[in-house]
Amino acid sequence: MAEIIEKRGKSFIQLLEESLPDKTDPNYEFFKNYALGGVERGERIWNILGHFTSLEGKKVLDLGCGNGGTGIYFAKNGLEVVALDIDHGHTKRSLIRANEHGVRLLVQVASAEKTGLISYYFDLVITQDLIEHVSSVEGVAREVSRVLKNDGYIYLTAPNRFSPLNVIADPHHRLFGIVLLPKRLADAYLNIRNRKGYKVEHYPSLGCLKNVFHSYGIELRQFDLLHKIDNPSLIGSPYLRKMAAFLHDRKIIFLLKKIGLLNILVNIYGHFISQGWIFIGRKTR
Repeated sequence: MAEIIEKRGKSFIQLLEESLPDKTDPNYEFFKNYALGGVERGERIWNILGHFTSLEGKKVLDLGCGNGGTGIYFAKNGLEVVALDIDHGHTKRSLIRANEHGVRLLVQVASAEKTGLISYYFDLVITQDLIEHVSSVEGVAREVSRVLKNDGYIYLTAPNRFSPLNVIADPHHRLFGIVLLPKRLADAYLNIRNRKGYKVEHYPSLGCLKNVFHSYGIELRQFDLLHKIDNPSLIGSPYLRKMAAFLHDRKIIFLLKKIGLLNILVNIYGHFISQGWIFIGRKTR
């Protein structure tokens, strides 16, 4: 692992702007806002994980750290954080951003399938918006199991390939129907549309993710809409957060629970409508 703090040179924002597509590209605003919102997402992840385990004194691996926002939030709260990404540009921007926030990050440039990190070292692995970009989901599950302590936790997100919202406009390129195409056709489609940015290897199914991680001793539990309805502060979208609060205030949530309809609606939403899934996993063996 290496730690580099650059005190001179370009700022995080300057380097981020250089890494983004041209301002005329449809992805420009999306990629920029996603990067800038990283620390805020880190706060939501912190709050979600706090429902499952104590975070005090934990060693954290931010696997596929991107521009470092999540790791920075955890480091601000006194945790030891290793930020790993296969893209050297991401790790460089993460270090400069951490320096601007006055926190310490350790970085590693490596793939998620072969990190080169110490076995059984981490209490917590965060793999956020990564799993669809790797060439082997099994390789990630195996590596996470190797570096994670027994009884350690993983926070994992994944997009829902069959969500109508993702079919209308996929979460990476904002193109209609691309999530349903085989990889070769999807790549050809991107070339035709002259879209630059993240390539997507595969959209794993809900069952696939649970089964693969289970085979390496990690039990994934879906953090679904029901958790968010009960805790509106954990909802990322301000619009949905207000809607959940409204439903609580009008006793609609209470009524749906009473007649046994809420769980059915939540399951339908999670499998067929939700744009993505959140999992909290625990290594049990």
